[in-house]
Amino acid sequence: MAGRRHRWFSIRIPGSFEIGIGSGFHRNRHLIITKGIAREENGGIRLHPDDMNRFFISSFHIIFLLLPPTLRADALEEIITQVRPGNIVIIGETHQKPESPLFFKRLVDAAVDKYQCLSIGLEIDRKQQEIIDDLMAGVAPVSTIKVPVVIDHPGYRQLLEQLAAIKQRAPCVRVEAIDADRDRDENMAKWLTEFPSDKPVLALLGGLHTLQKVDWMIKSARPAVAEILAKRGFRVKSYPQRWPPEECDTEVQRASNRFVSVSDSDALRILNESLTSLINAKPYRSTQGVVDGFVVWECSENTS
Repeated sequence: MAGRRHRWFSIRIPGSFEIGIGSGFHRNRHLIITKGIAREENGGIRLHPDDMNRFFISSFHIIFLLLPPTLRADALEEIITQVRPGNIVIIGETHQKPESPLFFKRLVDAAVDKYQCLSIGLEIDRKQQEIIDDLMAGVAPVSTIKVPVVIDHPGYRQLLEQLAAIKQRAPCVRVEAIDADRDRDENMAKWLTEFPSDKPVLALLGGLHTLQKVDWMIKSARPAVAEILAKRGFRVKSYPQRWPPEECDTEVQRASNRFVSVSDSDALRILNESLTSLINAKPYRSTQGVVDGFVVWECSENTS
C-alpha cells in the first residue's frame, strides 16, 4: 500500500475512547454503532450516545488509536483461552524484564478466577521446593529462596509473594520449582507432565524453552521443554514474550503489549530475529508448529 493516500477521520465517544477511521485497512471489517448517530464536526465525526439510531459505516475500516487501560486489548485475552485443563501453557520471558512477572501474575489471577485450581511451574531449582512450600504457607520470607542470578530481580520476588497470597485464598493452587542443575529441559518437561491433567498448567520459563521444534546446526544440541512435550504428545501451548531493543523511557513512556498470531505477517520475522538468532539453528521458514503466538512489548506514550 506504499504511496497510497488514505482519508482519515476520528470518532470520539464522550467519556469513552477515540478511534480512527481510514480507507484501505482491515478488509471486510466494518463498524456498526447501535447507540448514537454521527455528524461531521471540525473535520471529524462526533457520536451522540443519547440518540438510538443505528449508524452503519460501510466504506471505512477501523483501527484503534487510543483506549483507556481498562478497555485496551492485549495478549492476555488471547492466551487465557488456552489456559485450561489438559493444556500445558508456557510463557517465555527475557529474564529480569519487569513486565514479565506482572503479566504472568495477571494470567494466574484470570485462571484462578475461572478454575480455582492451577499448577504453576517456575524456573527455580527443584532443591528450593521445600522453601517455596514454606513461603506459600506463610512461614518463610521470600528472601530465603535461592533464585538463579540471571532470573532474580525485585519483580520476580514480588511475583513469588503474590503467588503465596493467591495460594492462601485458593489452596488447591500448586507452585512448583521445576528446574535442575543438569538436563534442565528434560527435567522441567518431566515435572510439568507430572502435574494433574484435570487442572490447567502454567509455566514461566526463558524464551528459548518455548520452541516446539528447532532445526539445529550442531549435533550436540538438545530439544527445549516445549519440543520435548510436543513430541511426547502433550498439548503444549507456548507464547514467548519479546521486547524492543531499548528500554522504555519510564518518565514519558510505559510498556504495553500486543498479541501477534503465528499467522500474522510479522510473526516469522519476530521468531527469526529475536529467538533463532540466539542459537545455532537454521532460520525458520514458517512459524507453524514452533510457537503459538507472541507477546510483543512496545513503548507507548504514558498518558497517566
